[in-house]
Amino acid sequence: MTTGESVDRLGAEEAPGGTPPAASSWDTRTKILSELADIDGHVAFAKGLLARNALPEDARSDVERAIGRVEARQQDPCVTMAVIGEFSAGKSSFINALLREELFEADAVQGTTVASTIIEYGAAPELRLETTGQSQEGAPRIIGAQDDLAGALAKYTSGSEGSVGTQTLRLAYPSDFLSENVRIIDTPGTNSLSQWHDEVTKRTLRDTADACIVLTPAVEPFSQTLRDFMRDNLSETLPNCLFLLTKIDLVRERERERVLEHARRILASEFGLENPVVLPYCSLPEAEGFEEANRASERRMIEALRERRVRIQLQRCGALLDQALTALGQNMAHLAEERRLESERLAEATTRDLGSFIREKREIVLRDFQQKIGRESESFRSIVHQLASEEYLGVWAMLNSCASLSHIRHFLSQGLESVLSGAMSRIVVRLETEEPGARTLNMVRLIAQGERLRFEHEFLSEYQTLTSLTKDLNIPVSISFVHESRWFSEGNPQAGSSQEATESSVWTGRSGQGGSAFGMGAGAIAGVPVPSTEHLVKLTEKGISARLGLNQDSSNPEQVRRVKEEVSPGLAELATSFFSSVEAELNRSFISYANEAWAALDHLLTEYRAAYGHAIAEMREHDLAEQIRVDDELESIRLDHRLVEGHLKVLRVTLERLREI
Repeated sequence: MTTGESVDRLGAEEAPGGTPPAASSWDTRTKILSELADIDGHVAFAKGLLARNALPEDARSDVERAIGRVEARQQDPCVTMAVIGEFSAGKSSFINALLREELFEADAVQGTTVASTIIEYGAAPELRLETTGQSQEGAPRIIGAQDDLAGALAKYTSGSEGSVGTQTLRLAYPSDFLSENVRIIDTPGTNSLSQWHDEVTKRTLRDTADACIVLTPAVEPFSQTLRDFMRDNLSETLPNCLFLLTKIDLVRERERERVLEHARRILASEFGLENPVVLPYCSLPEAEGFEEANRASERRMIEALRERRVRIQLQRCGALLDQALTALGQNMAHLAEERRLESERLAEATTRDLGSFIREKREIVLRDFQQKIGRESESFRSIVHQLASEEYLGVWAMLNSCASLSHIRHFLSQGLESVLSGAMSRIVVRLETEEPGARTLNMVRLIAQGERLRFEHEFLSEYQTLTSLTKDLNIPVSISFVHESRWFSEGNPQAGSSQEATESSVWTGRSGQGGSAFGMGAGAIAGVPVPSTEHLVKLTEKGISARLGLNQDSSNPEQVRRVKEEVSPGLAELATSFFSSVEAELNRSFISYANEAWAALDHLLTEYRAAYGHAIAEMREHDLAEQIRVDDELESIRLDHRLVEGHLKVLRVTLERLREI
């Protein structure tokens, strides 16, 4: 369908005199607007740009997030309206009227304890509090259900309740209005418009709402404070706003149309809005004769929301394409600057001594490696200490679980030795298989790989022509160590022996991954001897004998408790000493493990110096080829840049057509 055909269809479906068409016509109208907007087509175009261009990570992430927001809104069946109004506008009464239930206090001064209240359809009434705090790990908390909804809402919107970190109240309610796939956002600060300057609220209006419903009393529409607020905070979203004259029952019937027209003139003259949607509404449940007019206004709101959703989605598409356009321009500038810097480095590299470069980089790599390993060492110490502490507590748990004197005898004579002898292996297994232990161990290999990759990147940035030149000139260059060392194999099944791969998987927690095996070779864990528990057994027997005679048993709680108290100091000393030794041994092995990684990395730097020492003289020849490659890439980006500019022009024309329809 062409744009002209779509417009003709829309025009044919308008009712005479500019009155809203029937619901089915509006559904068709919205569908045609969606076809004209072609949101999915714009999103696909933006995704294609990202696929073709290697944008900087920050710019790519910004565009991807913008695409994600548009796609999320496309997939959301609900239209979302944010309700805006000063306290005197009757915002709470209006929401109550939409829900056909007195849930919000109409005469209470609204507080600012939450960022927003989201109201959406639910089969059963429920109020949830969502926070950014740590309670319940940030999980939503049900604070009201069924009959206590109004009371719970009053607590959290009047300022009498709430806490630092409160983010959102989410109300589910079985309302006919909400069942039309409508979601309402009621934001805080209705009695103080300065609260709307909060960035969270602005982001809600910009990114979440499909349209804003601006409330103003019919008896005195658009106070100066409301106009100032609209001008300062709604300039971007005003074309997508609907305007509701509340308390229309206070205006004489013969004057109501004049009041509506007066409001339209204010919006046109002061804010440049053409044909703004201005609707009357009476929120009082006891007022008679307004039911039909209210329903008409509600239906018009829903219809306008659906239309504006299409328009605002198209605006968001325009914004994300603007982002992509900026990113492409920045990428061109970045590539050109990078090429200039590379040429300068290339010119310098023809005279700079390779040995000096390697020595300088070695100092930097060593410093950074030590800093990173130091941080991981602290983390490893903490993890080992935590695991040892858990084993330590397990010893006490077993003692505390002894319900009789014979149980205590058995635990100290047999069970304790078994627990201690198995503690080391249990800690090791947990370090192998559980996070964060396995991650920390694996980080040693990853740090070595990262420093290797960073060195290679800096080396190639400084001497980037060497790889291609050695092939062209048949100069043998082989950095064999990076392929042979299990530290740099990165899971290559042909790197190192199968025995090495098996050993390394023990400590990486990932079968088949390369890397030096913790606890193997020079850094082998020697183990910690299990201390004798004989003195604890004798102490126990002595305590039992003093009370009951030798070889007596008892389950008397008081006697059991006293024996435990007598043996506890000795047990604490033994367990503390043992687990301190376990921690020291594991931490020593970690340092040895890290030293092996550095030795491999240092050997790699030496190989680079030997392999590339004779290739510096050939650098200039490669510079010309690299310049041609970058020029081709820049030309490709320029073509995409012009393509986006053309696409944006079409999008903006479409947006203007949608506004005119």
